[in-house]
Order: sequence, then structure tokens, then C-alpha cells
Amino acid sequence: MLAWRTLGEHNTYFRGMSAWVGFRHCMLPFEVAPRTTGTTKWSLGALVRLSVNSVIAYTAAPLLLVLVLGILMGIAALVLTVQTLYMYFTHLAATGFSTVILLQLFIGSGVMIGLSIIGLYVGKIYEEVKGRPRYLLRDKRTPDDRA
Repeated sequence: MLAWRTLGEHNTYFRGMSAWVGFRHCMLPFEVAPRTTGTTKWSLGALVRLSVNSVIAYTAAPLLLVLVLGILMGIAALVLTVQTLYMYFTHLAATGFSTVILLQLFIGSGVMIGLSIIGLYVGKIYEEVKGRPRYLLRDKRTPDDRA
């Protein structure tokens, strides 16, 4: 419990933080009894907020996903550029259409890559601001306790 109290975070996701602390744990199987009265207080919006909070509190994967999508979009733009040049030189291209699509793909991929890089920097800042310790001690022993 002391390890939990040393964490300076205010907006915590209990299941994630208890796993992050990393001490031994066990599972206790049980059956949930059906609700006898009333309805749940969890709305769909609250459940979505909980799931988003649990993801963004422990990983930068969504930011990396945007980076990957931006790179894939850039590759698609390059492939479409080759196809457009082929159509242009064989006089089969529609005028103006390809240029607009290519510009949108290149600009869109550049924006996605740029935003994900900025997001990754913000994610690193977020990790530092949380102030989590680099390591946790299971127990504290003095040199006299070794005997």
C-alpha cells in the first residue's frame, strides 16, 4: 500500500495501477449474482471514458497507430503518383482529378506524420509529469536485518 501512496497521480485507473505496481497477486474466482433491484449507474458514455482513460494512461500505441497510418498514406500517395504519371504519359488521365487527389494524399500523410510526432513528444512529457518512480521496493531492509 505504501507503493501506491508514493505515486503522485490524481486521475488513476485502479486495475492498471495495481498491475503496474507489480507485486504478487492472485485470482479469486467468484460468480456475480444477478442484480435484484435497480439499474446500473454506468452510462455508455461513462464506460467509453473509462476505456479511453485505461488505454491512454498506459500506452502511446494510438499515437504510433497514427504514425503508421500516415506512413501508409504516404506510400499510397507514391504508388498513386506512379499510376497517375503512367496514365498521363499514355494520354488516359482525366484532367485535374489526379492532381487534387495526390495533393490531398501527400498533405494528409504529412499532417498525420507531423501530428503523431508532436503527440509522441507530448506523450513523453505526460509520462514525466505523472512522476511515477523508476522502481518500487518490496520492503525496506537495513544492513542490520541481513543476519
